[in-house]
Amino acid sequence: MHPRNRSLLCSCIVLATMVAWLIRKPAPEMPTGTHPAESAHRPAPGPLSGPFAAAIDSLPVAHLQQAPEISMPLPQDFLQSILSTDASGVTIPLPGGGQLSGTPRKSRHDENGLLMLEGDITHPQAGRFYFHRQTIIGKAGALFGFIHFDRDETAYQVRPSGRNGAPMLVKT
Repeated sequence: MHPRNRSLLCSCIVLATMVAWLIRKPAPEMPTGTHPAESAHRPAPGPLSGPFAAAIDSLPVAHLQQAPEISMPLPQDFLQSILSTDASGVTIPLPGGGQLSGTPRKSRHDENGLLMLEGDITHPQAGRFYFHRQTIIGKAGALFGFIHFDRDETAYQVRPSGRNGAPMLVKT
């Protein structure tokens, strides 16, 4: 038998064996009265076995669970409220408590007040911030912005996830 035909025959045998094994193993039954989407969030009926069980068991639980979102609503005058009276500094309250301070680098105004504020974070660690009040409400909501730290993976983002799309400062 030609070597190419032998490898093709072996591949077909392995494929047929896998198909037979999959067909022979019955699918888990769903309890009556449940919707498939509801059962997707339930734990498996028994312990895991097979080649991936050890890998899954070695994963830290923190990677498998989603942390609750830490956020806080932002007032309509957020940009003006974080800027000091002499416009030389900013103090930004953070979700979950705490605050940061920094120095504005750029700002823009329009007929409705402060439009954009950008700058550097100086305390509690170095970073940068950027906030922009939207003049036309779109997917970003009434306010767009972020806070990034230079040496930390923690960041904050303004999202329109509050009531009626109100801006929220969300820890990411």
